[in-house]
Amino acid sequence: MEFNTYLISKQTILSNLNAIKNLVNPKTKICAVVKADAYSLGARNVCEILKGSVDFFAVNSLSEALDLRSFDKQTKILILGRTDKSDYEICAKNNISVSVFCIDDLTGVNLSKKLNVHIKVNSGMNRFGTKSLDEFKLMIKAIKNSNIFNLEGVFTHYHSADQTILTKEQFKRFMTFVKATHKKVLFHASATSGVINNPKLSLNMVRVGFGLYGQTKLTKTALTIRAKLVNIINLKAGESLGYECGFIAKKDYKIGVVSLGYADGFSRRLSNHFSVLCNGKFCRVLGYVCMDCFFIDLTNFPAKIYDDVTILGSDKENEITLNDYANALKTSSYEVLTSFRRKRMRVICE
Repeated sequence: MEFNTYLISKQTILSNLNAIKNLVNPKTKICAVVKADAYSLGARNVCEILKGSVDFFAVNSLSEALDLRSFDKQTKILILGRTDKSDYEICAKNNISVSVFCIDDLTGVNLSKKLNVHIKVNSGMNRFGTKSLDEFKLMIKAIKNSNIFNLEGVFTHYHSADQTILTKEQFKRFMTFVKATHKKVLFHASATSGVINNPKLSLNMVRVGFGLYGQTKLTKTALTIRAKLVNIINLKAGESLGYECGFIAKKDYKIGVVSLGYADGFSRRLSNHFSVLCNGKFCRVLGYVCMDCFFIDLTNFPAKIYDDVTILGSDKENEITLNDYANALKTSSYEVLTSFRRKRMRVICE
């Protein structure tokens, strides 16, 4: 049995979903973003929890979409990233909707079955989509005159959804495209931050990703990661610890060896400046994090081999959050969540 445990809370995911739903109109459709293997929680795990409670699953690529379709034949799927035109046929046959970014995405295509498309509008992110209202109108016309495309949606993405003024500017820009659509389709702009910070700008569909899995001011983290103490050693003053003498003891220490390392997503950049929980107490990381393990200071704490070490989540009165990692690593909590790898862990979904 694996020493490390990757515990996914179904109840937390569903509670997060309900918290989002309570912010928007009851008729607003919900698109659950499950790209990047559901932000590392496992797309199959998450989709089975959410099936029947959401209207769409969104992914980034065709391979992700086909993986979902292998176990879910019914829920609508939207590919948010670019899809090669040569793959449109397989999307149409598998009821997979694609995003189109420019008029070229709609030309030179022959299909045996109609394909649902969502036009991506670049309202300020400057990443994907058309900025041109004229090109947008050409795309609308091309779809209308085609017997192989069906306009299912029009969407954009806010670049700073926690800043209301910037978001309202993007929303206003996007609405010129919405008004030019002249058809009732799915209009979606808000992702998690957009819904939470500006729920009135949600239109008739919202895309929710991180908010299903991670902590925001409205939602909770649905993942707990625990490892084990697999060794305890006495380190004498003057002795070094681990690779490259990453820590040199100035006094005597009791050191715990934890059964998880950077191969599991516990970054080497946490070496010597992070703490994890053992028996409810914060214990400092000492030395360089190894591929398969790392060291913690147990000098002042009672502990024994095979005790639990909480890497993410709560232990008694204390907690380690995604934001704790983000602050230590000077990155976003999104990157932290997607960096954890469950391959060498015992996955429990309950």
